[in-house]
Amino acid sequence: MELDLREEHGTTRFVVTNDEPWVPATFFAQLDRMSAKLMKALRNPDTKLLFDFSRAEHLDSSIISLLVQAVRMAGSRRVSIVTPHSETANLLHLMGIDKLADVHDSLEDYRESV
Repeated sequence: MELDLREEHGTTRFVVTNDEPWVPATFFAQLDRMSAKLMKALRNPDTKLLFDFSRAEHLDSSIISLLVQAVRMAGSRRVSIVTPHSETANLLHLMGIDKLADVHDSLEDYRESV
């Protein structure tokens, strides 16, 4: 599992992929960097937060924890999520995250909404 961060047009986009196997030696360091970047992004009240799970067919508890942390810390600012995968969308619904964040089924759908 890999994590990447992209700054695009006032949006901080967290990209999660399942292309590579989950390796604790590198994954936790990536997760720590993402948490630090999340804190930095939240300091700017104009920055939009987007979690892009387009290339991640499943989420583990570490990613869900980062997402929940982002939603909690964003306060009144809405966090957006992109996931075309029905299992991930169902998990977000089951956890109630879909009531706290905007869930989109494609990046194009997200871009049309902002």
